[in-house]
Amino acid sequence: MILVFADDLSGAAELAGIAASFGLKAEVATQGTASSKAQLLAIDTQTRDLSSDDAAKQCAQIYEQTAALNPDWIYKKTDSALRGNIRAELLSFSQSTGRTHILFIPANPQKNRCILNGSYAVDGIPLHRSIFAQDPEHPITTSKVAQEIRRETTFPIHCPKAKEPGETQGWVIPDISTREDIEFRIREVTANTLPAGAAEFFTALLGQSLPTTHSPVKATLELDSPRLLVSGSLASWDQGIETSARQHNVSSHLLQDKDTWISKTRQSLERDGMAVMAIGQAAHIKIDTDQATSQDQLLSPLVESATAIIRRDAIDTLLIEGGATATALIQQMGWTQFDVVPSPLEGTGCLIPKPSDRKLKLVIKPGSYPWPSAIWQDLAPPNYSSP
Repeated sequence: MILVFADDLSGAAELAGIAASFGLKAEVATQGTASSKAQLLAIDTQTRDLSSDDAAKQCAQIYEQTAALNPDWIYKKTDSALRGNIRAELLSFSQSTGRTHILFIPANPQKNRCILNGSYAVDGIPLHRSIFAQDPEHPITTSKVAQEIRRETTFPIHCPKAKEPGETQGWVIPDISTREDIEFRIREVTANTLPAGAAEFFTALLGQSLPTTHSPVKATLELDSPRLLVSGSLASWDQGIETSARQHNVSSHLLQDKDTWISKTRQSLERDGMAVMAIGQAAHIKIDTDQATSQDQLLSPLVESATAIIRRDAIDTLLIEGGATATALIQQMGWTQFDVVPSPLEGTGCLIPKPSDRKLKLVIKPGSYPWPSAIWQDLAPPNYSSP
């Protein structure tokens, strides 16, 4: 068995989806467990928005609950934009597992998220000047990965150049610009290593751990109607979610009075079989006062409205953008365990709540990436014709 720990649901779903695409039986859970028949179990520790101390304690507790599973190896998924309690959580898992070598690769070079000379850049833009610098909960203030990690830790930190051998103790945060750079680092993983980081490092590790005769499965995913896309991600607006929806005649309904929001969304679902509910231009929204609202204040009415629709209407496909949104929504629905099916949509995981007496697929995507372009063609109403 393989154990994955992620600080939010979208990260757990993403890596479980990758495992399912390799043909493994994968499951996602939102709590620790001592029993599972899955080949890969991804656990959402729900620690992204906790204090660093509370996040570390919760990670230690969840690892203790799952240690009886005796995994072949573990992986600590972190946000590719360096948000959350990365330092505290990695130190917690290092202490719990007794592993003193942390190989940390948050880069995703195939998505043009690279580390060069110790500095992280997204599409060539330093991370602290990207849209993630404006994140209301976890604003990024530096592009130097080690600078953020170095605070409050006595672990030595090494930042080797690409193809330069890394150390076998302490933190190793190498330069990563290509898939070959990741494959070079895999050779440095030992029984004393805690591998951690983003999806591409995990994918390479998983591929290397499977028999050479193993073949990935062909992923097919039908987005059955009615389909509701719920986006509580503040980054999604800058990534053009409304523009993509408008170009494909998909109705978008942004933050408004709850009853009106629900009513208009249901009308679109009945007419087109598809609708989008989103926070919208969250950074500019003000409610009742002159004070800009927090993400939690914006997320609450979104989740409450979406939950009311899901419970009342026979939604067959629920697409969720953003880990906090996904966690809040499944908590409202009372779901804690999921089977995972392969998804052809890169960067997403497709979950089936269990046990469930209804047909429902959850397609979950981290808020730090836009939806794959192919999804909008699938989501367009029947009367849509491509320009």
